Amino acid sequence: MLVAPGDYTQAQITHWLLNADGTTSGIVSSKKQPLENRVWFTYLGQPDYLHAGPSANPSQVARVLGDGTTQLSQFEYNSIGKTTKSIDPVGRVLSYTYDTNQIDLLEIRQKTGTNNELLRKSTYNSLHEPLTDTDAAGQPTTQTYDGQGQVLTRTNAKNEMTTYAYGDGTPTKPVGYLESITSPPFNGNSAVTTFRYDTFNRVQTVTDTDGYATITDYDNLDRKIKVTYPDTTFEQFQYADNVTGAMTLDLTGSRDRRGLWTYRHYDGNQHMDSIKDPENRTTQYIWCTCGSLTGIKDPKDQTTTFYRDIQSRIYQKVFQDGTTIDYLYEGQTLPNTVGATSRLTSSTDAKSQRTNYLYFADDTLKEVSYTTAGGQSLNPPTSTVSYTYDPNYNRVSTMTDGTGPTTYGYNPITVPPTLGAGQLASVDGPLTDDTVTFGYDELGRTTNRSINGTANSSTVGFDSLGRTNGEVNNLGTSDYTYVGVTNRPQTLHYPNGQTSNYSYYPNSGDKQLQTLQNLRPNLSNLSKFDYVYDKEHMITQWTKQSDAAAAQPLYLQYDGADQLVDWKNSTAPLRFGGYDHALTYDQAGNRKTDIYDVYPGGFGDASEDRKDENYDNLMNELNSVAGNGLTPPPGPGPIEPGEGDPPPPPPADIYNYDRSGNLTGRVYWRGGGNTFEWDAANRLVAINYTGNDNRTEFTYDGLSHRKKIVEKTGSTVTSTKQFVWIGNRIAEERDGNNVVTRRYFANGEERIGGTGTDVYYYAKDHLGSIRELTDGAGSVTTGIRRAIFISQCTELTIRQLDGGLVAIPLARMAV
Repeated sequence: MLVAPGDYTQAQITHWLLNADGTTSGIVSSKKQPLENRVWFTYLGQPDYLHAGPSANPSQVARVLGDGTTQLSQFEYNSIGKTTKSIDPVGRVLSYTYDTNQIDLLEIRQKTGTNNELLRKSTYNSLHEPLTDTDAAGQPTTQTYDGQGQVLTRTNAKNEMTTYAYGDGTPTKPVGYLESITSPPFNGNSAVTTFRYDTFNRVQTVTDTDGYATITDYDNLDRKIKVTYPDTTFEQFQYADNVTGAMTLDLTGSRDRRGLWTYRHYDGNQHMDSIKDPENRTTQYIWCTCGSLTGIKDPKDQTTTFYRDIQSRIYQKVFQDGTTIDYLYEGQTLPNTVGATSRLTSSTDAKSQRTNYLYFADDTLKEVSYTTAGGQSLNPPTSTVSYTYDPNYNRVSTMTDGTGPTTYGYNPITVPPTLGAGQLASVDGPLTDDTVTFGYDELGRTTNRSINGTANSSTVGFDSLGRTNGEVNNLGTSDYTYVGVTNRPQTLHYPNGQTSNYSYYPNSGDKQLQTLQNLRPNLSNLSKFDYVYDKEHMITQWTKQSDAAAAQPLYLQYDGADQLVDWKNSTAPLRFGGYDHALTYDQAGNRKTDIYDVYPGGFGDASEDRKDENYDNLMNELNSVAGNGLTPPPGPGPIEPGEGDPPPPPPADIYNYDRSGNLTGRVYWRGGGNTFEWDAANRLVAINYTGNDNRTEFTYDGLSHRKKIVEKTGSTVTSTKQFVWIGNRIAEERDGNNVVTRRYFANGEERIGGTGTDVYYYAKDHLGSIRELTDGAGSVTTGIRRAIFISQCTELTIRQLDGGLVAIPLARMAV
């Protein structure tokens, strides 16, 4: 015992039942964690609570919850101990039916009132191998086997067959080892992946349907030591101590295909306690004697500490600046004290805002509320979110939040069954006519989703390889083609005749995207992007061409940690004209400087814009941005101070944060700025604009989807936008009167009412960023042909694309 030795109250205690002769059995009577209530087990046929009966399978598992109620799960078994019935703590009943051999599971059913609905049905051969598996929608998957019990074929409900072949004993094909996987055919061709083995029957070569092969070498302990790629570059892995050279059981070094090494060190318990990247930056990990992580120290010597209780649960997280997040578990009133269960009951942030959690007896989330640390209401409040669940199936029925109720409906399980049985059928949000419905195919894939019936309907199709091959919606019909039987897109055909074409490097280039070209309906160039990569797929050259204009190359360089350190528009000396951006970073990966040199060429003088970014606090938060880069020069040369005068201090933009790390203010050196307001869930709820009384307010639902944006001047509302979401994307925009104004799809949008009522299409780059917005004739209506933006992850750029503001997060190293 490493923690609290000799203290019985700090131990995990297990009580065992007694045999009839008074000896200790191997059957558990109860278990108790040191800070939780005891969990009790009872068994069918027990003579009393102290002694074991004929069964070692618990019929009841119970504990007392924090509110004093009992959480009880119940089970029944057949003669060989297979579960035949289970009842969860809120009374949901599942039954399991077996063949007469008591081994093969034939059916799983859910009790719903007087019905007993069939969820799954299976058949077997005499060797207990499953032959068919039929789901609640009545759709079967069938399997065949060879004489060794290995799967030969698997056929889905659309009669699409995947075939498996095994070695015949010839060299590199050992008997019984998987030799190949062959996909269902598409246009007469199948995707085939083959496997070859070394003399110790370890997978050595894997070759895909394009002939792209990787070769893996192993050491004598069967550990991967080298992976070689078609271009002969390789990854390397070592297991020797980086100082002593002694053999270890742990991965101590890894080399990427560029020859850059990352080194790891481990403590005596095989916990990784440090990792050093190719930039010689070391991150340290601190472990307690209990085996849990208690601290992380970054290369800038900033430590995040985790305090844990005797059960290794985190009860406090402490940041370098001393701010904390505190956690309580069910039944606790103070951290690291005796409670009831390990269900999280609250977390209190550095601003003394407490998030409270309530649960149902089956551990499903009942409510999330927000208060002060003392339990009082917040000002302004953050809306409570509450849930209800289906009494028969463990699935959400309703969610009620600050925007109103959302109701979830599910397809019934009927006799005979129908497609989509048991799956999500509808989501009805708080707005009028915002119900989203879903349709499914034989494989349970969503093939249709509609909002308010046929007003906004989208249908997708799939080919035999599971690839999306078409979509029909309010924009029209879009078609997709692919490179052979791979998942690499080849062509996207838009409803307006516009196309996007994709081409790729050969196997020696890892089949990376080489060119993406968007074409107008007349096949003239709309935008074209060409890419060059290093051996680890980092983009080193990105060439962009708009319309018939000259191509514009961009050259990018990275350091050993894959941080962007330079980008420029030419590899020629800058004195011949061009620009160059040079970036530097601190040890924690925060950008320190951004130096932008511009050379007009010819006899013009160069200008240099410099931005210094200050992260001198302890939380990696940007404090200020200073430098002459904030003052655009009026001419081709830099601004010079008067002779003999000291240089003026560089202008600086100032950034302020709350104790939770949220940006609360931004002051520009030239005047103006913003203040930002956040709720207790750390969601941006308002932006105020310095110098006027304009204000933007945001409202969220219980899933943190932004459901409303309100623009105000003083107390007057000037604009209201409401949003309907499907999953994690916005599908519709509506005004304050709930009138639909925009419908959004993967490849475009539909504008309704006002000026410009029409459908518009997106032309994108490799990131999926929209570069052009085109109309039905393929003419550009909005260009996003912007330069590369390199900014902090926490910043946003706002583009005026569809008459509304769309926030785009900018990744630090994304281009």
